[in-house]
Amino acid sequence: MDYAQRFIIFAFCVPGAAFFTSFALTFGPGKIRFAAAAIFYSIGMMFCMGFPAYFHFFRGSDPRFGWFPMLESLSPIFLLCFGIAAVVLLWPSIPQQTAMRLAMLLFFVICPILIIIRVLPEFLQFEHRISSDLTSWLLYAVLWFRVRDGYASGRGP
Repeated sequence: MDYAQRFIIFAFCVPGAAFFTSFALTFGPGKIRFAAAAIFYSIGMMFCMGFPAYFHFFRGSDPRFGWFPMLESLSPIFLLCFGIAAVVLLWPSIPQQTAMRLAMLLFFVICPILIIIRVLPEFLQFEHRISSDLTSWLLYAVLWFRVRDGYASGRGP
């Protein structure tokens, strides 16, 4: 197995382990558990959103966007901004109602638009493969709301 294959396996294993650990930590009470869940969620989110940007800027262009060069340039930047916004909204210093309102906008309006932008070239080029992007945003949203709800219910920080 060459270096690139090991790197890609690492890029998929770290977020999976981080999201699973974050999910598991939400089943118990305590400030430390929810703070750790937020940290693991942040690690998973930064890996999931950071690696597409890395591959785009340092490894070359994405062939899916051949007909849409503007989308090719902006898609990784938008994904990275989405990941950073999701992580920032987990900070306990942001009021609960504000964080929930902004997260609903982020996960239920902005995220589906980003997914459509990422999947659109495949459908327009008649490559009708189902992308994992269509369902993975639900993982980010459900886990984010579960961690953040721990802050509000008094079980978390």
